[in-house]
Amino acid sequence: MLERHHLRLSADELWEHWVVSRTVGSRGDILSAYTPMGHVHLEEHRDTGVWIISPDWTIQRYMAKTERRAIHHAVVSYLKSLRYAVGEYLHLTRVKEANDDAYSEMCEAIDLLYPPEGESEE
Repeated sequence: MLERHHLRLSADELWEHWVVSRTVGSRGDILSAYTPMGHVHLEEHRDTGVWIISPDWTIQRYMAKTERRAIHHAVVSYLKSLRYAVGEYLHLTRVKEANDDAYSEMCEAIDLLYPPEGESEE
C-alpha cells in the first residue's frame, strides 16, 4: 500500500509548482497562477482586508483574510476538482473493465489528491 503522508504535497509545495506571477493593482496585490487545469486569480482588496479567489475550474468564488489562506483555498479548490475529475474517469473505466482489485487501488490513489474530511493543512 502507498505511504500517503509521503506522497501528498502541502498546499505550499503544490503552489510552488504552478506558474505564479504577482502584480500590484489599485486595490492591492494580484496573484495569478497557471495550473494544469487552468488559471486561478487571487486579488487583494486592502480597503476591506479581504482576498478574493477566482479559479477557472469552478464557478465558486472564495474569500480569505490573508494571502496565505487565499493560496490555501486556491490549492484546496484545485485538489477537490482534480479528485472529482479523476474519480469520474475511474468510474467510467470500472464500467468497462470489471477488475475490483485494480479499481480499489485506484480509489486509494485518489485519496492522495485531497485530504480526508476534517484533516486541515495550514
